[in-house]
Amino acid sequence: MSSPANWRSEGEPPGEIEEFWRELAGTRDTVRFDEYVAGCLYHPLVGFYSRSGRSGRDGDFLTSPEVGPLFGTLVARAVEAWWEQIGRPDPFAVVEVGAGRGTLAAEVLGEVGEACAEALRYRLVEVSAPQLEIARARLEGVRGVDFGSEWPPARRTVGPAAHVVIANELLDNLAFRVLQSTGDGWDELHVGMVDGELVEILLPVTGEVPFPRLPPGVRIPWQVEAATWVERTLAVEGLRRLVCFDYARTTAEMAPRRWWEWVRTYRGHRRGSHPLESPGRQDITCDVALDQLPGRPTVVTQAEFLREAGLDEITAEAERIWLEGAARGDLEALAARSSLSEARALTDPGGLGGFKVIQWVR
Repeated sequence: MSSPANWRSEGEPPGEIEEFWRELAGTRDTVRFDEYVAGCLYHPLVGFYSRSGRSGRDGDFLTSPEVGPLFGTLVARAVEAWWEQIGRPDPFAVVEVGAGRGTLAAEVLGEVGEACAEALRYRLVEVSAPQLEIARARLEGVRGVDFGSEWPPARRTVGPAAHVVIANELLDNLAFRVLQSTGDGWDELHVGMVDGELVEILLPVTGEVPFPRLPPGVRIPWQVEAATWVERTLAVEGLRRLVCFDYARTTAEMAPRRWWEWVRTYRGHRRGSHPLESPGRQDITCDVALDQLPGRPTVVTQAEFLREAGLDEITAEAERIWLEGAARGDLEALAARSSLSEARALTDPGGLGGFKVIQWVR
């Protein structure tokens, strides 16, 4: 098991890997890599998000909503525009999947106009019980807010289950399979335990593989769960728009790269160790393969999306306030400077600004 330079080993408490393996595999010798990833992230006892994993400045990684309020302000503007475009329905059902601690929801709910706010019914969906409880406490008593841990809904609802679904950095966090080319076919990555260590095991893939032949040794992700999630969401009654923010590229773009360039681990705001190290103690993500998603979504960069939502107008006003008030250093001027810093971070093409906004619109 190789550990490239951009993966750093943390080590685990004695016996923890064995405990994790017993919980995940039971009596099996191997598990498929996607099952391993799902266990690392979401197992109710030993999963990263069931323990202490979270986003935010005091967490393990920073997402756009945690950079500051500007992202939420612009998403609120977009939400209100979408409401207008579909005829101002009342109620207006918005679902945020992977809502975390409610940071984005709090901003959107606080920034939409009064008329939209009256119609808005905002549901936060989060599988991490600790994060969902934080969101509940944060938004307790806010009109039109609901919480859940399941999406899409298992039962039919009265009226549209959602007009708009928003997912910020969700698809990259869904479990994914890993294939390795043999030249004339494919093996699939599994995980096993040998002498107390988790190891990679390649086994022949079962079933049909929807990818062309590639040179031996090439690895690619097979994102069945992400594609299924999108497909099921698009089937939700009343849905008019699905919006996903994520880092994404095509399978063809990932194939020539080393697999640790499109698989990332995070822990304590730093790149983590090899995915088979520290199971349940670090986040595991994968670039979203756009060509593996169903339908024909529109794709723009996050920077382009935010500018379309009114970023330039906000930054121009912030620039004016900062220039006029910098000498005084008053609170309004300092807030304007903070907004300008947020704007730079959110539109940085080498960072958050290079994220893709993937939309399915009806």
